[in-house]
Amino acid sequence: DVSGAAIANLEIETLKHKKPTFHGDTIYAETRVLDKTETSDGKRGIVAVETFAYNQHGDEVCYFKRKVMVPKREFAPA
Repeated sequence: DVSGAAIANLEIETLKHKKPTFHGDTIYAETRVLDKTETSDGKRGIVAVETFAYNQHGDEVCYFKRKVMVPKREFAPA
C-alpha cells in the first residue's frame, strides 16, 4: 500500500463498508494504482488508488478510492 510513504492523504472520493467486520476477523487488502501526477516542483506525486478489503472468507467488506501525496523515489527518505 502507498500509505506508509504518504506525505498527506488528500481526498477520499468513495468509501463503502459493504459487510460488517467482527473482532477476530482477518482483513486482507488489495490496492490498485489508477493514476499518478507529478507535482510542479518535481519532488512529489499525487497517486490515485482504489483499495478492496476482504475478510478471511474472501467476502469484500470495504472499498475506497482516494488520492495521496507521496515523495518521488529519488526524494524519499532513506
